[in-house]
Amino acid sequence: MEKGNENDILVAFIIFSLKAVSLMFMNPRYIKDYVGKYKNLAKNFLELSDYFRLYCTGFCEKLLKELYELILSFPENRLKEIEIEYTKLFRAAYPKVPCPPYESVYRSATRRVMKPFVVRSLEKIYREVGLEVDVEKVELPEHIVAELEALAYIISKASSNDLPTRFVSELYEKHISKWVPLFSQCIKENAKEPFYKNLAEILFSLDSCIGQMLEKFF
Repeated sequence: MEKGNENDILVAFIIFSLKAVSLMFMNPRYIKDYVGKYKNLAKNFLELSDYFRLYCTGFCEKLLKELYELILSFPENRLKEIEIEYTKLFRAAYPKVPCPPYESVYRSATRRVMKPFVVRSLEKIYREVGLEVDVEKVELPEHIVAELEALAYIISKASSNDLPTRFVSELYEKHISKWVPLFSQCIKENAKEPFYKNLAEILFSLDSCIGQMLEKFF
């Protein structure tokens, strides 16, 4: 297999990982409708990695194995328990939500969402790459799902020369890398369900693998 093809597959794997992990941060009742599709895709990447190694060293190799195992073992028979944990960790809990999935919380002393310096920077990137920002959905710009989905989109466009590669580094280095490791650590410290503890480990591996990819291609 030619080197160029290997590069393409690694980029495809990163895009898949970003979209799969973003899915796992949605409501569990939504996830279950897509588990089968992602399970097959993860299996395909796992099988291909034995052929061309997918540059799967370090965190990228760890990510591939862990993500496949997480998707494979998604607890469809325990949706109620997982949904309760999802709510307690990310949405509503007393006296406070332990791990809000918003960038501003981890980048300001007050731990409040929608900090202008974060949101305006994100909105600028989104608009420049052609992503619409719905002002009625105030959580969109800085929510973990939004940022991971946006990065997947930008990498896809940049790899086909439809966008300058600088946007990949801009979103990752100015935003995702600044808070995702902290968010991951928060989940590991507060989650009770193994599903979310494992997802936190995967999120950390994904962040590190993206950094590895940027050094090679962007």
